Amino acid sequence: MLDIETEMLENMITLISRGRDVGGMEWQLERLKSLGLLRELNARTIAKNRDKIVETIREEIEYNAFRRATQVDAAVKETGKVVAVSAKASPQVNAIIADWERVALEKVGKMYGDMLAKAGEVYQQTVLKTTAKVQLGMSGRKAIAQTATEWAEKGIPALVDRAGREWTTEAYAQAIVRTTSTNAANGSQLARMEELDQDLVEVSSHLGSRPEHADLQGKIYSISGRSNKYPPLSVTGYGTAGGIGGVNCRHVIYPYFEGTKKTFSPFPEKKNDAVYEKSQRQRALERSIRYAKREKSLAERIGDREAIDNANAKVRARQKAMREFIDDTGRKRQSAREQIYE
Repeated sequence: MLDIETEMLENMITLISRGRDVGGMEWQLERLKSLGLLRELNARTIAKNRDKIVETIREEIEYNAFRRATQVDAAVKETGKVVAVSAKASPQVNAIIADWERVALEKVGKMYGDMLAKAGEVYQQTVLKTTAKVQLGMSGRKAIAQTATEWAEKGIPALVDRAGREWTTEAYAQAIVRTTSTNAANGSQLARMEELDQDLVEVSSHLGSRPEHADLQGKIYSISGRSNKYPPLSVTGYGTAGGIGGVNCRHVIYPYFEGTKKTFSPFPEKKNDAVYEKSQRQRALERSIRYAKREKSLAERIGDREAIDNANAKVRARQKAMREFIDDTGRKRQSAREQIYE
């Protein structure tokens, strides 16, 4: 999705850089007339990537859902019980997966439409801003380069939520895939456990858990809530966006059999929170590097030497900050997260 967004911005740069007397009234009129062409170019950009994205979403949802459901099968088999029908052949599991795939694809389709509309708005605003800057004495190329720098950092909004907050394409796309794949995995696992008459679960644990989940991990819960010994799974918020197993949560549940040894344990709160903060800092540094690289790409499309040099300097400075962070913390650098193109 970041690739698509970047190419859409490049389409905008290509069109807005055309014509003579950049910033003049005739130029402004001609650029605004190109709005239909921009939409056509951006629609092509989306179309050529759509099949790959649809395939990736389906693979992600199916992989997570079947993996979690088959974990239930494996745990039950270890007790000596026979599993007559595998998780992958379960009608209930497959129906849940199909439902969440449909939801994901509907959300992505809406996101595409919103991106096309927002790209048009950004383009029109840019034409008007460029005209105003030129009239105040700035060169046309410089005015476009300055606006492109803003684009590189902000991108094209993919969604404006009820609170008026704009979601970047990258953040919203990730939220769609993570939410639907997580819900499919959670739903498939619970359905499978119900099929196999398994009520108790153990929540996994890991260092760097978000603080509100730290005290919930590594414990035993009852799915039905009927246990007199263990708390109901509902106290963890399981199945909700902010609960255990929700959006961006790495916790999973595993079948637990009374009398067996627990697998997971909670971590000290102070140690857990320190690791979590470092992970969030690393994600922020990765985003800053990606945005600087995109700024460089757009500056190169414009051909403004000063803008290119400034973007290069940003890339180097942010990569230096990442190297220092990795050296200081000993965390593993994930270079793939710093790229704008695969």
